[in-house]
Amino acid sequence: MKEELLTYLSNKRNLTVKVAEAENCLKNKKDERKTYFIFLILFGFFILTAGGTVSYILLFLEIPIILLIINLSVQVNSLKKDLIAKQSSQDYLKGMEDFPSKFYDYATLGHLMRLIQVNRVKTLQEAFNLLESRAYQGRLEEISKQNLAYTKKINNKSKTNTFLNLLTVWSIWKKL
Repeated sequence: MKEELLTYLSNKRNLTVKVAEAENCLKNKKDERKTYFIFLILFGFFILTAGGTVSYILLFLEIPIILLIINLSVQVNSLKKDLIAKQSSQDYLKGMEDFPSKFYDYATLGHLMRLIQVNRVKTLQEAFNLLESRAYQGRLEEISKQNLAYTKKINNKSKTNTFLNLLTVWSIWKKL
């Protein structure tokens, strides 16, 4: 039973490898484009503060960066089309037919395989339930972190308001 499940999941995982690689490549290219874009903006602010003829010279240095960003955008669009093509392939779609779509990706299938390998679960349904409960716990943790940050923000604002109120009272007292 365990070996059959592992073989089944391994076959599913092999069908998702190309899509995972395409997603990873697309993410890396988007990150690279974002980095150059941020550099372009910072360099632009530097040019604005430089002034004079130096700013005109530096402005010409931005042209290769702009061309690089345009080239990266073209590559990103190409990678998006490649990803869509891989997600639309017959093998990928056929593998998705008898499997829940929310668990049909390379990383999740790897987690499912590990859960079965280390005997945390005996059936695929138990593995699905365990992953769903972990995802739910992760969402709850994220919400609690957001609530904590919001509470800290309110606390800091109340401290600031208290300090400003004390300054106001002190200045009024001083005038009397």
